[in-house]
Amino acid sequence: MSTLSLKDIIKPEIVKLNVDAKDPIEAMRIAGKILVEQGIVEPEYVDGMIKMYQTFGSYIVIAPGVAIPHARPEDGAKKVGLAIVTLSHPVEFGNPENDPVKICIAFASPDKSQHIKILAGIAKLLQCKEDVDAIAKAQTPEEVIKILEKYE
Repeated sequence: MSTLSLKDIIKPEIVKLNVDAKDPIEAMRIAGKILVEQGIVEPEYVDGMIKMYQTFGSYIVIAPGVAIPHARPEDGAKKVGLAIVTLSHPVEFGNPENDPVKICIAFASPDKSQHIKILAGIAKLLQCKEDVDAIAKAQTPEEVIKILEKYE
């Protein structure tokens, strides 16, 4: 099976902007709900993301202001996908270098190979502070998608 790229999985339904979340768990639940609604994961995958965060801590905050919560494929990932949530008020995840988090990109993959190109695209995006800032300030899902489409 060929690997997917970002453009294969991005659509307005996976983006939710200026969401209120009181803490990291709520931010992950909001992003996880999108994954469930889009048929990307089973509901237990969301619990898996939260358990990973509670077990391993804030390593998911991989760049200034950006968290990428995820769980293991066997936790209920049905297909490769993302949910992108921007927070109206940044949330502390407990990562002194990269807190507070403004963008939460929940990620799922049913296996270890299909998602490599997608993670590579996200890694490239995170190297461009201007685009990360533009996503954080976006007012429409289409604005976010236009930015992501640059990162094949």
